[in-house]
Amino acid sequence: MDFNMADIPLSSRSRLAAPSAGLEMFEFLFVFDRATGSPKVHYFMIDPMVPSRLFPKMNTINFKKIKDLVGYRPVVLSNCLYLIGGKDWNHGNFMAGVWKFDPRLNQWSEAKPLKLARCRFAVEALDGFIYVMGGETKNQQVTDSVERYDPLADRWTEVAPLPRARADHASCTLSGRIYVSGGISNLKHQCSNVFWSYDPIDDVWSEAVDGMMMPYEREKHNMIGVGTSKIFVLAGRGFDQETFSEKDESEVAHFNIGGHPGNLPGLKPLWDLDHPSMIHPHSNGAAVLLGRNIWVIGGLSYTKGTSIRVVTYYDIKRRRWRDAFPLPEGSFTNVDCALLSIPASNRDFCSMDRFLYDRWILW
Repeated sequence: MDFNMADIPLSSRSRLAAPSAGLEMFEFLFVFDRATGSPKVHYFMIDPMVPSRLFPKMNTINFKKIKDLVGYRPVVLSNCLYLIGGKDWNHGNFMAGVWKFDPRLNQWSEAKPLKLARCRFAVEALDGFIYVMGGETKNQQVTDSVERYDPLADRWTEVAPLPRARADHASCTLSGRIYVSGGISNLKHQCSNVFWSYDPIDDVWSEAVDGMMMPYEREKHNMIGVGTSKIFVLAGRGFDQETFSEKDESEVAHFNIGGHPGNLPGLKPLWDLDHPSMIHPHSNGAAVLLGRNIWVIGGLSYTKGTSIRVVTYYDIKRRRWRDAFPLPEGSFTNVDCALLSIPASNRDFCSMDRFLYDRWILW
């Protein structure tokens, strides 16, 4: 009887991750410069003793696949890194290419390209698939197109489009769904406060809560899923209705699945706004959840016209921001990040930081 990988149901595919049995693995946070076309990728080691914190030592490796590429997006599926789409730095051509890096084999391979070349899109991995959502395409068009990548069949398939075209939006996954917020529908339009949810089983997009929008208008911001019921929204660029100008957004909010829209005493609110503002407001920064801390790296302060050169973290439990450590020289105005586990035997990556963790006076 013939076995077709493509016939495996969505709910079962996440169990097909390649095993790492017998390999000593260390987790790293990779930070990608999406603005300059540099092949240099920075990475920080996650403390193996305290997985909620980063070591404040930045390492660098060259990924030749992204030389002269800007506006691409990284995503990790089954502990393989995928670098998707973007724009050619030299000629401005939109790119559809997809590169895959397997750290267990320490090998790069070329995957099937996107059907629609794009940049400024959102990307998520869910249940064994990769979803690419919206973005900017040729002729300065913003698209509602959503493509799903099947790594077992090496195939992209068009699925239900976004409710409206979007670029510079944010996304995250939570409890088997994809959530998308904010962004712009036209390169000449200001940002929005849409808040959508995608059901991959039924292939349907809808408002996350009927008639309920995000409390802030945002673009170039971050969304972080926490646990099974919370989504944090932070950073990004907004629009000042009084001065009719763009501005950095410092407010933080989180969405509660099952929350009450009326914010009644004793009930969990749908949107919890009771969070301290960010220390360094910015857009186009990277954000990642480690334990109970949301780590924020890089970005650009639109108001000040300067890049953010301090790594900060937000303690979700204590609701407290802290500066962690400064960033060294380099471009961090438009960055993205990805968590990837690397075998200790892979000498291309530095894992020596683990021997120095007790020397960091910061901690």
